[in-house]
Amino acid sequence: MNEGTNVQVNKKKTFHKTINTKFTKDATLSLRAKGLMIYLLSMPDNWKGQLYQITTGSSDTPYGVKTAMKELVEKGYAMRKWNDKVDGQFQGSYYIISDTREFSNETS
Repeated sequence: MNEGTNVQVNKKKTFHKTINTKFTKDATLSLRAKGLMIYLLSMPDNWKGQLYQITTGSSDTPYGVKTAMKELVEKGYAMRKWNDKVDGQFQGSYYIISDTREFSNETS
């Protein structure tokens, strides 16, 4: 080999995240809910988004995402919280996601 030969490596930029995958073995969760969990847990820490934004990067429908999110709440992997009232009106809600069953299935 000629000593003047250069080697160039072209790598795609990759982003790695460690995710606790124990929930993927939970037989009570559908594949849709497991996929949504993986997607959400792969987001940056403290990521905030809208449910409709999730569907823009997938072939799933908003109804499908809402169904999967409802399942995660029912199984204790997510909790729906309501924003404070302003002038007696709720100002929407948000979800908190966990990779373990840490929430009861009740909304707060």
